[in-house]
Amino acid sequence: MIILRKYTNCTEEERKALVSTDISIACVDKRIATLKELLDTSLREICFNRIKELEGYKAKLHYEKLLFAFPKAEALYEDTIVSICGLSGLEALRSYGLIESCALINGRKLYVI
Repeated sequence: MIILRKYTNCTEEERKALVSTDISIACVDKRIATLKELLDTSLREICFNRIKELEGYKAKLHYEKLLFAFPKAEALYEDTIVSICGLSGLEALRSYGLIESCALINGRKLYVI
């Protein structure tokens, strides 16, 4: 599995927790996709608000994943965040203010977590 290859340096318990978070994120993505299909109906406003809530929840799941993978870290490089959360996760973390750029070292962005 692709998911398991990302977590090769983890214990079995840590791997299970990280994969569980990945599954939760996938479920949230599926719910968001379903709600986006309903945006053209009379439930537009309700769906839009629910999508925003779910996107915030998804960003928090990505944040928890980072904290779990790097419990003692105060800052992480952008490429490390992308390797754990993907580009969409990085964008979600940025847009919901869960990470903030703090430095640019040798062309690599560093984010406070």
